[in-house]
Amino acid sequence: MTQTILPEELVRAFKPDYVAPPVLLLCSDKVPQPATGRLFEIGSGWVGETRWQRSFGAQFPVDVTLTPETVKGAWEKVLSFDQGADHPEDATAGTEKIMANMSNKSKKGAQGAYGLVDESKGKSDEGAEYRAAIEKAKATKADGTDFAYDERDAILYSKPTLDPNFQPSTMLTLSTDLGVGAKRTDLPLVFENADDFQVLPTFGVIPTFNAVAPFSMSELVPNFSPMMLLHGEQYLEIRSFPIPTEALTTSYPKLVEVVDKGNAGIIVTGSTTIDKKSKRELFYNESTVFIRGAGGFGGPKKGSDRGAATRVYKAPSRAPDAVVEEKTTEEQAAIYRLSGDRNPLHIDPEFSKVGGFATPILHGLCFFGIAGKAVLQQFGSFKNIKVRFAGVVLPGQTLVTEMWKEGNVVVFQTKVKETGKLCIAGAGAELVGEIGKSKL
Repeated sequence: MTQTILPEELVRAFKPDYVAPPVLLLCSDKVPQPATGRLFEIGSGWVGETRWQRSFGAQFPVDVTLTPETVKGAWEKVLSFDQGADHPEDATAGTEKIMANMSNKSKKGAQGAYGLVDESKGKSDEGAEYRAAIEKAKATKADGTDFAYDERDAILYSKPTLDPNFQPSTMLTLSTDLGVGAKRTDLPLVFENADDFQVLPTFGVIPTFNAVAPFSMSELVPNFSPMMLLHGEQYLEIRSFPIPTEALTTSYPKLVEVVDKGNAGIIVTGSTTIDKKSKRELFYNESTVFIRGAGGFGGPKKGSDRGAATRVYKAPSRAPDAVVEEKTTEEQAAIYRLSGDRNPLHIDPEFSKVGGFATPILHGLCFFGIAGKAVLQQFGSFKNIKVRFAGVVLPGQTLVTEMWKEGNVVVFQTKVKETGKLCIAGAGAELVGEIGKSKL
């Protein structure tokens, strides 16, 4: 189209022969890393990456009406690249500062609820403030949050799935293929009058969902945004057997540690759940979350060794002793969230897109429960279970859990059948012997 307009040498310089090779490379299985989510400019035998540069910007309290005059007064800060300029690598990173300002309230000044920086202080002061907040949070005790459950809640968690050969209607099948997928034939998990009616051990994560922690994550790391949070690991210890099928519990969350990975912050929270009537400890949970873009505050670079809670299990090289395949449904996340995890990332398409996911994803603790159920049904009950979340599962995909029995430990991993990728890795469950019936 430009042959009759541009000089011949420019026409030759702009020919597609110079563009096709790098495009082909990026489309191939030999694509060099990192590549995904990047912007390249190509032409005339030149290939380069273009990146954004973002100024530190100006922060305005969200509970005060923002006017054009107020923005004009801070225009110098909006344009300044002299302090704190960064280079977002993708659209998700581009929203970090916006999301971080969501709880910047006027009564808290420039610091804000999400750790916004007082520009009169240097970065070293900023890091010291976060480290001091971490130590204060570790020493603070929770008041305790009550959670009551009964047999209905235990059954809802493991909500029955119809036998695949029993399909009186499509609507009935869709409405019951929910929860963590226990079948209607799994009477010990779904029928309260079964002689061996019991609570699925992984139900132990449920009482802590809404427990009030004595600290706010936004105070512990810079640039905190819930959109940037990923659930990395989960450890659950069952401290009393049998697990009661109904109880009034109290959970006491605590801060275990905060690790600084430079480009991310890692927050480990522990929570002990007791039976309020008997005062017995029922469950202990440790949850590890990664917050992208929330590092660089001068904290420890490596986490502590806490035995079973931090152990990473290695799958043996031999064939698995047992393999369980279970297909989830497109409604899986919609029902699982009714157990207590109401994060909109798992139900709201617009929210999940801001978090970097094209569609709402399945809760990590949902496929954690599905894998735990496979271990229980193949090898018996366990007194603790530890998993590392290695990938995303979309509702409707099929989970394949591979298990190896090594002494009193079941080492396992779970793959997404449709992609062949791991969603749970480095996982293991320590078995217990005969524990009796759970039924009250």
